[in-house]
Amino acid sequence: MRRLDRLGRWVELGDPAVGIVRCQRDGAGRPVRIHGAGFDDHRHWARNRLVERTVTIEANHSASRRNTGSAGRVAGRLVGDEWVSVGSASRRKLDAAGRLVEDDGGPAGVARYACDPAGQLVAAETGGHEWRFAYDRGGRLTAESGPAGDRSFAYDEGGRLVAVEGPDGRTSMRWDLCGRRVAEHGPTRERHFEWDALGRLTGVASEDRHRSLTVDPFGELAAVDGQPIAWDPTGAVPELRLIGAAAAVGRRAD
Repeated sequence: MRRLDRLGRWVELGDPAVGIVRCQRDGAGRPVRIHGAGFDDHRHWARNRLVERTVTIEANHSASRRNTGSAGRVAGRLVGDEWVSVGSASRRKLDAAGRLVEDDGGPAGVARYACDPAGQLVAAETGGHEWRFAYDRGGRLTAESGPAGDRSFAYDEGGRLVAVEGPDGRTSMRWDLCGRRVAEHGPTRERHFEWDALGRLTGVASEDRHRSLTVDPFGELAAVDGQPIAWDPTGAVPELRLIGAAAAVGRRAD
C-alpha cells in the first residue's frame, strides 16, 4: 500500500511484514519526520541542507510487536558532514548540499555516490559493482548502466516515456491526447489500459487476462475484478482494510 499527497509525494507506506511507515514534510516538501513501528527518524533543515538528524529505535521491537514503554535507543546522529552510528564505526559522509556521498556501514562495504550540480544521482559504487545514470536537460533519465546491463529511455515532446530499451529488448508505450497511457508493447507481453471520461483507470488487459477496476464517486478504488474494497476513512490518511473477504494492512495496536 502506498498513499500520496495532492502533490504526488508519498505520505504513507504499508507492508504486512513491517506495518505502516508515515512521512511528515515541511512547507518546502522536505521530510522532517519518518516514523513507523519501532523507529522514529527526525530531520532538521537549514537553507535547504540537512543539518541535524536523529534516529531512535525502540528497545525490544519486533516486526509484529511494538513496545513503546521501553526506553528508546539512539541509532545515530549527523555530526558535521558525517553520519555517526552509535555503537559502531559506521560513517556516512555528506557533501556541502547534504547529499550522501559515502557510506561505510552497509553489509557490502563502502558505498560511494556522485550527483551532478542539479542534485541528480549520476554514479553509484558498492559491493564491487558500478552504476551510471544520464539525464536530459529536463531532468529525465535517459540512460543507465549497471551489472544487469545498459538501458536507455526515450520521451515524446510532452515529456512522456515512450520507449525503454535494454538487454531483454524494447518496450514501447502509447498515450492518448489527454496524456493517459493506453498501450504498452514489450518483448514478451502487451498491455492495454482503459480509462473513464474523468481520467480514472478502469481496466488493464493483456493477452491472457483482463482486470477491471471500479472507482467510487470520491475517486477511491472500490473494487477489483468485482471484489469490493473497503477503506477506513477515520485516520488522517484513509487505510485499506478489506479486499473482498480478506483483511488488508491496517492500523497496528500498540
